[in-house]
Amino acid sequence: VITPVKTALEPTRVNAIPQVADGGGFQTSITVVNNEQVPVQVAVKFYKSDPATRATSPWNPPMEGNAAVENIQIPVGSSWTVQTAGTSSVISSGWAEVVSDKRVSGLAVFRQVQPDGRIQEAAVPINNGLMQRNLLPFDNTNSFVTSMAVANLSSTEVGKVRVAFRDPAGKLIRIDRLKDIPARGHTAFELNKEFPYLGGLSGTADFWVLGGNISVLGLWFSPSGAFKSFEGQTLNRRPGGKKAIPQVA
Repeated sequence: VITPVKTALEPTRVNAIPQVADGGGFQTSITVVNNEQVPVQVAVKFYKSDPATRATSPWNPPMEGNAAVENIQIPVGSSWTVQTAGTSSVISSGWAEVVSDKRVSGLAVFRQVQPDGRIQEAAVPINNGLMQRNLLPFDNTNSFVTSMAVANLSSTEVGKVRVAFRDPAGKLIRIDRLKDIPARGHTAFELNKEFPYLGGLSGTADFWVLGGNISVLGLWFSPSGAFKSFEGQTLNRRPGGKKAIPQVA
């Protein structure tokens, strides 16, 4: 007799958006795609961050058109999009969780309206992978600034995050740590302010955790104020085979 065995070693997977910004010229839109052959129900939960303690509290940022974010039904082969209103003059930030008992995917788009009216946008996928260890490139050369956001997805464990910084050749710059992140907590920072010795340098940040379960993303800001976002690259195994870049210009 063969008896299937399940273990509790793997943390619960969370559909995470590790950074949400609203107000002060920023808005965040979230698109969720139904990956099932039946309709799915989803909700989005927001967690507002306290920069001093890195703890979060439930957050209800205003939505464009007063759109609902709970009990949303997404038909088969369809998607749903919601966007924060961005009406406040002050920036609020945190992270968000897309809750569903079915298979969903999607992305978050960060929008900033510049003082001269120009609109800047960047997108990152909703992450539901296990990211106990992951890599983020950084570039603080030529007046570029790299910022990062880290959310602790665990509802019970403190996030104890360690990081090894390496230069473009892979040579170790320094091993360091982030300040502990409470359960369901969040932190966002400019890399060269949190770690001043990285000013003027580029390379890779290799994050891992001794407690908690994290989701990360990065933002590169150019001297002109334009920015782009990028997701952390997990080291978890993935199926082999060819990888495609569908557009090169």
